[in-house]
Amino acid sequence: MKKILFTLLTSLLTVALLDAQIPNPSFESWSGGDPVSWFTGNTGQFQFITESGTAHDGSKAAQCNVVTFVGQSFSSPLALGNLGQGVHTGTAPEAIHGWYIFNSVSNDIGLGSCGMMADGQTTGAGAYQFGPSSVYKEFVIDMYYYTSVPNGDSILMYFLMSNLQSELPHEGSYLIIDDLSFGPLSSVNEINNSVTSIESITPNPAELSSEIIYQIQTPGTTTIQIYDATGTLVQTLVNENQAPGRYKAIANVSNLANGVYFVRLMTDSYVQVRALQVSH
Repeated sequence: MKKILFTLLTSLLTVALLDAQIPNPSFESWSGGDPVSWFTGNTGQFQFITESGTAHDGSKAAQCNVVTFVGQSFSSPLALGNLGQGVHTGTAPEAIHGWYIFNSVSNDIGLGSCGMMADGQTTGAGAYQFGPSSVYKEFVIDMYYYTSVPNGDSILMYFLMSNLQSELPHEGSYLIIDDLSFGPLSSVNEINNSVTSIESITPNPAELSSEIIYQIQTPGTTTIQIYDATGTLVQTLVNENQAPGRYKAIANVSNLANGVYFVRLMTDSYVQVRALQVSH
């Protein structure tokens, strides 16, 4: 796997780079079936990267898919730049932030990688391995610079799926990426000091949908459910094993009657209840 990452990163870093900041970071702009300013490898019946309506924010996101041909599974990286060659940027970031959903089949893994360059030389790099998550989870790709100081004027970025045993992902796996941005380094202390809790419910009151941002401190089974005033379960938003991190679940309340409902976050060792008002 390290060989795969090194080969892909090296090949992408050695080509010319385009002039831009991180373009189309929320994947709202598409043309001819491809996200504007990103390279997909799509051709004919092989649609490796498709537009997803399951967006973290806005209305669109980018989805990496596995395509099967003659019994063999294939995928193609989602790569920054019109030809996957990266872009020029006026800022050398400490880290790349974003949100993802990953459906993993047969232990497939998702990978994100970034590289910085200056005058054709690599100045730093970073990588992230995505774990399965059926709801949006925040990720941070920390950049490590050879001089220990962020520097460089060009950045490349790519996202793909693979498998540690077969190296090829399996049909049914998919990775959704959205809302990329430059940001600060992640902190182990921040993760360790975070508290399992519902961070926010917005909008509240809600008319059509509401976003529930929550933190998980320790790995284990997480459930998020909505109950009406009588204690009747009306929706289950999350019911899966989740690793520590920051997540977002979306509650569709368009079919719920006006009134007060209760959002319950429950883990193996924690329960929290917050009110959600529905007003059409």
